Amino acid sequence: MRPRRDAEQMRGVRVIDLSLHHAPDLVVEIDDIHLSLDKLDIYARVGVAEVWRWRNGTVTIYAWESGRYAERSMSVAFPTLTATVLENLVLRSRTMRRPDWIRLVREWAQHHAPPPYRNNFLVAE
Repeated sequence: MRPRRDAEQMRGVRVIDLSLHHAPDLVVEIDDIHLSLDKLDIYARVGVAEVWRWRNGTVTIYAWESGRYAERSMSVAFPTLTATVLENLVLRSRTMRRPDWIRLVREWAQHHAPPPYRNNFLVAE
């Protein structure tokens, strides 16, 4: 999977209109309180390539492969990012001040993300 170059076009967009915009390459789904509707079928219909799901303290990475979502230990969009790293970052977010946590994530990304994505983490809040 190669990164799409339309991040700048999407910055600030609050509602995605699939007649105007590409489907997202990646969806992050957080289901921290209860098990909600399984949305993988919905994501598949609109063409989402990868889903990161946080549920019950665990991150599961799903990637679209051979006509279905397959569970993976590593992200396709960010090949050096594992479910374990994502879990650790989420858990750290609960004990760190937000600016410190954002700095931690950016530092991790600058050292581990593949080159097409590194600069995306340098944008100030």
